Amino acid sequence: MGQALVQGLDFGKGVVFTYGPYAAIDTLTYTPRMYLLVVLAAVYLCICYVVALWSAAKDTAWYWVVLFCGLAALFSFWRDALLFSYAFIVTIFACGYSRTPRTTRGIRTTRRRGTLMLVVSALGLLPLIKGSLLLLSAPVLAVCVVVLWTDRRWLDGVLAILSAVLAMTVFWCVSRQPLGNLLPFLSNTLAVSAGYTGAMSLRGSSIDLWWFFGAFVPAAILATTTPMRCVHRAAIIAVFLLIVFLGFKAGFVRHDGHALAASQTVMLLAALIPFAGARRHVAFGVVMIVITALCSAGLAVRYSPRVQTPLRSIVSTYRDAYDGITARLHAHESLAAEYRQALAGIARSTPLPKVAGTSDIYPTDIAALVASGNTWNPRPVFQSFSAYTPKLQRLNVAHLESPEAPTNIFFKLQAIDGRLPSLEDGASWPALLVNYAPTRRASGFLILQRHTSDEANPTLQPLTSARYRFNEAIPVPSPPGGPVFLSIDLQPSLLGRAAGFFYKLPELSITLQLRNGSLVTYRYIAGIGSSPFLVSPFVEDTTQFGLLYADPDARSGRDVVSVKIGTLDARSTAYWRPHFKVTTYALVNLPRRDVGRALGLVLPRALQNATKIASANTCEGVIDSIDQFPPTTLNRTNYIVSGLLSVKGWLASSTRQGTVPHGVYVTLSETGMIYYLTTAKVLRPDVAKYFDVPNMATAGYTVEADVAGLPSGKYLVGLAYPSNGAILRCPQFAYPVEVEAH
Repeated sequence: MGQALVQGLDFGKGVVFTYGPYAAIDTLTYTPRMYLLVVLAAVYLCICYVVALWSAAKDTAWYWVVLFCGLAALFSFWRDALLFSYAFIVTIFACGYSRTPRTTRGIRTTRRRGTLMLVVSALGLLPLIKGSLLLLSAPVLAVCVVVLWTDRRWLDGVLAILSAVLAMTVFWCVSRQPLGNLLPFLSNTLAVSAGYTGAMSLRGSSIDLWWFFGAFVPAAILATTTPMRCVHRAAIIAVFLLIVFLGFKAGFVRHDGHALAASQTVMLLAALIPFAGARRHVAFGVVMIVITALCSAGLAVRYSPRVQTPLRSIVSTYRDAYDGITARLHAHESLAAEYRQALAGIARSTPLPKVAGTSDIYPTDIAALVASGNTWNPRPVFQSFSAYTPKLQRLNVAHLESPEAPTNIFFKLQAIDGRLPSLEDGASWPALLVNYAPTRRASGFLILQRHTSDEANPTLQPLTSARYRFNEAIPVPSPPGGPVFLSIDLQPSLLGRAAGFFYKLPELSITLQLRNGSLVTYRYIAGIGSSPFLVSPFVEDTTQFGLLYADPDARSGRDVVSVKIGTLDARSTAYWRPHFKVTTYALVNLPRRDVGRALGLVLPRALQNATKIASANTCEGVIDSIDQFPPTTLNRTNYIVSGLLSVKGWLASSTRQGTVPHGVYVTLSETGMIYYLTTAKVLRPDVAKYFDVPNMATAGYTVEADVAGLPSGKYLVGLAYPSNGAILRCPQFAYPVEVEAH
C-alpha cells in the first residue's frame, strides 16, 4: 500500500483493498517517501488514545486503572485488538461526557468540547487504516451521538459527527488522494469485506473456540452487571457486542493466528468495562477480568508454546517501541538504508528482468516486481486471491481490457488454501489469453507481453446451460474451438446466509474427472466460481497455463470430462440451495502461438545406436510425479500425454555415500526406441535431512518437455544417468504413458 501511495495511485478506483492510505499503522511496513505522513498519523492516533483513556479513567478507582495497565503491559497485543479497544474507550468517554453538568459558556466547556471532538475524530481515521473498520467506526459514532442527544446535548452530537467526517476528509486529502475517490474507496472496501467470509475462511481447532468463549462469558457478565444509567448500559452493551462480533469474525473466519486478536480484544474490553461505572463488588469484577485474561493467555499458549515471563514480556514489548521511536527520531537514514538493503535482498532472491513499459505481477509478489526496478501498474484488486466476488473480478477484467492495461505481466499460478488453481483471478484469464502472449520465463514467472492483432477476435461463447445438484456429475463439453470455461450460480440457503453472517459457511469442494480417468479434488469458492473460470484442460501450474496459448485445440489426458461440486459432509448441503445453474463456455478463435522457447521446454532426443547403454548396478531414487500425478497411479489408468510432460523427483547412485550423478535423464522408451529428456538440478534439502547426508541435497531433478513431436504410441517413463561415456538406466522405473501426436 505504501508503494501505491508513492506512485500516486487512486485508492478506491485504481487500488481496491481492505487497507487504506494509512495501512502502515497496522502493517508496520516502511516506505521512505511516506514514512513521515504515516508517523504523524500514528502519533495523532496515539494522542487520541491516551486522551480518551485518560478522560474515561478520571472518575475510575485507581485499582481498575492499575489492573488495566498491568494487563496491557503483560501482553503483546495484535493491532486489531488495540484499534477495536479504542472504539470501546470512545463509547465509555461519551457516556462519561453526558454525565457532566451542562453549561453553555466558559473555558471549561470549551475544553470539554475540544476533547470530545479530538477523541471522536480518530474514528474517522480508523477506516483509512483498514477500510473494514468502517463497520466499527460508523456504528460507534452513531451510538455516541445517540447518547449525547438523549441527554439533549444537540450541539455536542453535531460536533461529534462533524469532527469524525472532517478528520476522515483531511487525512484522506493529506495522503494526496482525490476527494471524489473517498466514497468509492469506502464502497469498494465494504465489497471486499462482504466477500471475505465466503472466500477466505479457514478451518481450525474447536478448542480455540472454547478458549474464546471462556474469555467472552465473564466479560459479558461484567458488562451486563456494571451499574450504569439505562441509556449508557444499552450503549456499552451494544458496542461491546459489536466489537466482540467483529473480533470473532476477524479471528475465526480465517482460523489461524488471527484467533489471538479475537481473544485479546475481549480481554481489553473486560479490563475497560469498570471505567464505565463503579462496581459494588470489586472482588467479583477482578475475578471476571482475571478469568478472561487467563482464557486469552490459554489461547495464546496454543499458538506460542514458549511463554515469556511477565518481566521479559514487558521489556520486549516496550523495548521494541523505544527502538522504533529512537530510529525514527535520530536514525532515519539507517531506516532508508535498511529499506534499500531489503529491496536488494528481494531482488537477489527473486531476480526479475527489467522490461520496457509498465508491469503487473500475478498472484501477489509485488515486492519482487518493485525491487526489480519495473514500473508497477496494478489491476485494482492486486492480490489474485482477493478477487473473490463478481464485482471485484469485473474490475480486474475491465483494467486488462482498457488502454491503461500494463505492457507486461509477470504471471505465476500459485493458489492458496487448496483452491482450484484456475479460480485465482479466473475471470481475467480470457483477457490474458486474448490480449497477451508469452515471451520468456524468469524466476518461475511467465512474462506475458501485451500485443495487438488483426486476427479474428476471440470470444467467450456459451455452450450449455442446465441445473444440477450436489455430487451430481456435470458433463464438460469438448468443442474443437479452444479451452472450456464454467460458471456456477451456487447460492446459500437461508440457513447458510445466517451461518455466513454470524460465523462462516462450510467449505465446498470441486472434483474434476480427467479424460484418462484420474480424479483431482480442490477447494471451491462459490463467489469466484459464479464468474467463468477455466475448467478444461485442467491447468495446475504456470507451464500448463502457458500451453493454453500454444494449442487451444489440443484434447489431451488433461481434458476434463465431468465436474462435481461437493461438501465436507452430507449435512453441509443444508447451507446451500439444492439446485444450482451451471453454464459452460468455449473461448473460440484463440490463435495458436509458438511458446516452446518462451516456456523453456525441453525437446526429446533419440539415443543414438552408437551410444553405450547399460543397466545401473546401483540406482536409488524416486519419481515423485509425472504431470503432478503420483506415478504409481498411472499403472491403473490409461494416462494420455499430449504436448507437455513434466517429471520431478530425485536420484542417487548411492544414498549411503551421498554419490549423486552429474546429470539425470528422463527416458521414454517404446519397442526398439529410447528418447531422453535432459533434466535440471533442483535442491532437495528434505532428501538430505531424511538420509542425514548433506550432499543428497543436490539429488533433485525436474524437467518440463514438449513431447508433441514424438510418434504416437505407448511409452515407459524411466530414469538414467551418464557415467564414463555410457548411459546407465535404472531398471526399477517403468511407468506407462500414452503419447498423442499432433
